[in-house]
Amino acid sequence: MASTLNQRLTPATEDRVLRSSAVRTQTTGADSFIAIPPQIDNGDEARYADKSGTYTKGVLQEGIGLVDLAAYDSFIRALSSGNPSDFEKIVLGGPRTLNGPQGGLSFSLSSADVSQFAVPPAPALASEAYATELVELYWASLLRDVAVTDYKSNPTAVKAAAELSSMRAYAGPRDSSGSVTPELLFRGTFAGETVGPYLSQFLVQPTALGSLPITQRYVTNKAGKDFALSPAEYQQVQNGQPTGQSLTPLAQPLYLHDGRGLAAYTHDDVLYQAYFVAYLVLNTINNGGPVPLNPGNPYRGSKTQNGFASFGQPDIAATLATVADLALKAVWYQKWWVHLRHRPESGGAIVHLLRTGQGGSIQGHVSDTVVDSQAVAASFAANNSFLLSQAFPEGSPTHPA
Repeated sequence: MASTLNQRLTPATEDRVLRSSAVRTQTTGADSFIAIPPQIDNGDEARYADKSGTYTKGVLQEGIGLVDLAAYDSFIRALSSGNPSDFEKIVLGGPRTLNGPQGGLSFSLSSADVSQFAVPPAPALASEAYATELVELYWASLLRDVAVTDYKSNPTAVKAAAELSSMRAYAGPRDSSGSVTPELLFRGTFAGETVGPYLSQFLVQPTALGSLPITQRYVTNKAGKDFALSPAEYQQVQNGQPTGQSLTPLAQPLYLHDGRGLAAYTHDDVLYQAYFVAYLVLNTINNGGPVPLNPGNPYRGSKTQNGFASFGQPDIAATLATVADLALKAVWYQKWWVHLRHRPESGGAIVHLLRTGQGGSIQGHVSDTVVDSQAVAASFAANNSFLLSQAFPEGSPTHPA
């Protein structure tokens, strides 16, 4: 007896495999014609034979600001070959491992290749731009425990703004008279970044993950407890060795309000946490409901449908994670295979060497603009150290800046 079951051929099923293949082929074909841009670093790796201006944290160190050159060769050999077995031969200075450099070699099935993106070179070690960055970072370390709402009246913030105002290489925002004000400290230059309070409402407003309410109070750490301020401890940190120091978390979570809280946030955040929580806030900020959809959303005017698997909440939530993963791999390519920019704590170590008469021990020097700055003098007065204080026992992450 003939079957009464028939497959219904509709636009939703007919030739789907062929159409899917055509879309993917067209997309990858278009991506393959994107020119590979020049990948240009700041020249410091070639400029200094002792690699004192290059990222080497975690690789065996032989002195402050100096990597063991045989260990460095093992590091570069791995980056040059891309061979997983060569990465296992990198000579490290301690048990702390490097943060996944091979992630930058990942191929993507849903975007252009990581090599087709470019990031401009960072300021060179000896440049005025880099010196100014370090001045800003020394001031930021001194203001770590000051509420951002108090910057306007805080004497240290006022001094920081005045010194940065005097620096022509300062790339941060200025007011209409060309001055850096305390309210503008540590802000960016993208549209809207100088409007309103320093901290985004996306980090403050309550929201919900489904039926789970979220109050945005975060675990932060004891004020006044900074790290890597002695040469011995700094050297342990650079070698990836335990220092015996530890954080002191506060008993009660707090609303984010100062640099130490923001540092604690970035220390523990999940890759796309900030963007995902902002998305959750957008879904609940409009009297407990979502803000209006983008005018271009194809479901916005529909009387019979709402977006779900496409242009709806599940699609949006999943896309945030997907984009963050793709961006991470592109950035990892830039960090490890293009720039190898050293971390600010390494710049602080060069300041320490220059201020203590040991500048001759390394080839790379920073400008006197930072060495003789008010920021470094104030940091020494506060910490009895020319090193750049760190918010965590291990200092920065073990991937390039």
